[in-house]
Amino acid sequence: MENGQSEQQYESVQSKKKKRKKKKKKKTGEECGRASGAGGDHGQPGPVGEPSAANSPEVLAMLEKLSRGRGTLSDRLNPTHPCFDAEIKAGWKKLPKKGRSAIVAADAARLQELAATVEHPFEADTADHCESPPEAYNDVVGMLDMLAAKLGKDRSSLAIYDPYYCAGAMKRHLASLGFANVYHKCEDFYRVLAEKRVPAHDVVVTNPPYSEDHFQRLLRFCHSNAKPYLLLLPNYVCGKDYYIPCVTGSSRKAAATPAPKRAEPQYLCPRKRYNYWTPKGLRDRNEMTNKHGHSSELGHRTSPFLSFWYIDLNPALSHSEVEVAWRQAAVVSGCTCTLYRSRSGLPSAIRPSGVLQD
Repeated sequence: MENGQSEQQYESVQSKKKKRKKKKKKKTGEECGRASGAGGDHGQPGPVGEPSAANSPEVLAMLEKLSRGRGTLSDRLNPTHPCFDAEIKAGWKKLPKKGRSAIVAADAARLQELAATVEHPFEADTADHCESPPEAYNDVVGMLDMLAAKLGKDRSSLAIYDPYYCAGAMKRHLASLGFANVYHKCEDFYRVLAEKRVPAHDVVVTNPPYSEDHFQRLLRFCHSNAKPYLLLLPNYVCGKDYYIPCVTGSSRKAAATPAPKRAEPQYLCPRKRYNYWTPKGLRDRNEMTNKHGHSSELGHRTSPFLSFWYIDLNPALSHSEVEVAWRQAAVVSGCTCTLYRSRSGLPSAIRPSGVLQD
């Protein structure tokens, strides 16, 4: 307060200064908006008819590119991701802040539209809503090609049956690999069994729910079904007491038409642990956000257990035939998985406790 000024005079002077400063700031923002035609740094709208940064040709072009390719925005910008797009990465660096914000918002809206709205005709534990990753199907292409060749078929005609439905990604993944004859519908598998409506098929390829007794029921079905199967299961399943009796039929009661006894399956193990994907919309959003940081168009990533393929291609191919043919098939398909002939031969890192080593 200057000498000779009353308190009221001081407050009046300070109030006028604030008003002048505010007016000057507003005027500067308007001038920036007129100069840029896009609102300047102060968010003021540009002249009518001129595009904003969010609707610029560069932003619209990038949104169009994102809509055509696979992967989320973060996937396309990540050099280590299979969906990385160098062109999008280069364009991203040149965009203004508002343009980037607009693209982020549009990508989030697109992912929300992909949220699953599946209504299952059966009761399901929400924790079971996980789908197998694309790389898991890539790893068994060689096995399926071997089986198809043995049956005189190819990828387009090999009849594949997956009885457990989540959101349908399995069928899309196999279709991208050329397997067009896949039966995978949103229906109650156990009702289908009870009503004897199992569709005609050459091989069962599935990743069942982990809860309740689904493992036992699936293994018993595969044994009585007497057809080739590839099951993506947690490593601990082969260490359970019910496992060997279920897969071999060693303790089955006498039946009118008993299924022949089978050998223990072979195991195809990936070098890198499989991550699974919970489709958006099938589990509580806050739960998935808190537990699983990464999400993409496939859903929320999760990897609750070590898992690998349990494979028996009998009666089409014996285990010894598979072992011989797999060496060549793995090279052709580019698969880096390792095939083990028994659970006791599994490496200690993935072999369940209680299973003795060979």
